Amino acid sequence: MAQATVVSISTASLPNGTVGQHYSAAVKAIHGCTPYRWWISGTLPSGLVASPSPATTYDLVHGTPAKVGSSTFSVTVRGCGGHISSHRYTVSITPAQTAHSVSLKWQPSATAVSYDLYRSTLSGGPYGLVASAILGTSFVDQAVTSGETYFYVVTAWDGTKESAFSYQVHRSGSLKNRFLKLVARRVHHTACLKLTPALKGP
Repeated sequence: MAQATVVSISTASLPNGTVGQHYSAAVKAIHGCTPYRWWISGTLPSGLVASPSPATTYDLVHGTPAKVGSSTFSVTVRGCGGHISSHRYTVSITPAQTAHSVSLKWQPSATAVSYDLYRSTLSGGPYGLVASAILGTSFVDQAVTSGETYFYVVTAWDGTKESAFSYQVHRSGSLKNRFLKLVARRVHHTACLKLTPALKGP
């Protein structure tokens, strides 16, 4: 009889947040057997809670941050076979900023159950996670700074694995690969953002 694989948390880090702006980030697990059981040790940032997904394959940290500060906590998952995996995270919440935002939209992937959005201030990355477990095909990034240029990429998550990064956008404003097409929709206020999703990652 083959030995069962051991459950493991695959999310290395969580994005920081901003007071008053919606926060959503998933801690994902792989291997082992479902249903998984999740729990938090320590204190989440004020205004955030953790909720397991319906299939229990990830624990979603979400809500609207209420206070500035830094919180360190551990997320633990247990597979149905009793194996346990834990990971420690630190999330910093910064003060609210002037309301600038970028609206993003992409075409759905047939096998995706959710999407992750990443960005960088450098073409080609490295990319930092903006939001994960996005259930729709659009997102408004409100944590942007006036005069800064951002490069966005999206990945699709099928419940067990994540796709590669999307390709760099063309001057027409669209980008596509075998999974997704990402389109810059609009820039609010005077943020002067140039939405140019970056090259496919490794």
